[in-house]
Amino acid sequence: MGKGRKALMMEMRQMTPDRLQSILTTLHWSQRVCGIETGYDESTVRRWLSKARPSPIPESVAAWMEKLDAAVLACGRPSAQDGG
Repeated sequence: MGKGRKALMMEMRQMTPDRLQSILTTLHWSQRVCGIETGYDESTVRRWLSKARPSPIPESVAAWMEKLDAAVLACGRPSAQDGG
């Protein structure tokens, strides 16, 4: 028996370790900072980023991280050339 529609939709929305790592790179966050900002232990963040046996990233964390990523990419960062 195949997966149900709801299970397939959840799987499609699941953030991957590579996607989370990409967002951490955009934000210039370490695993420690990610843990502090999301309220999870650093070891949990390490499990989320594990490619061998990743732990599921909570949907609320994934959605929040996607919003932060989009905001940083949309706004950019100030630079010294801007007089900042």
